[in-house]
Amino acid sequence: WKAADGKAAVERVKKAAGEDGVTVVCLLAIADGGKPYYDAQMAQKVASLGIPCFACNPQLLPQLLEKALKGQDLSGFSSEIGKQ
Repeated sequence: WKAADGKAAVERVKKAAGEDGVTVVCLLAIADGGKPYYDAQMAQKVASLGIPCFACNPQLLPQLLEKALKGQDLSGFSSEIGKQ
């Protein structure tokens, strides 16, 4: 991952996708049980480009995608579902 090259490429994709009404999200990992494993450093790089990225279990994926596709803030999602 070369930051300059990667960032420029992602910006081009986001611009093209945005012009077509496409939302870009990154599913880092999905796991039925336990904590999903993913590369936290890569997740930070992707998130720093303004792309929502997350890991979850299959049961929560529809809720999470709904929020992401509606452009809602995902930062409180884990605490929100913990109250349900």
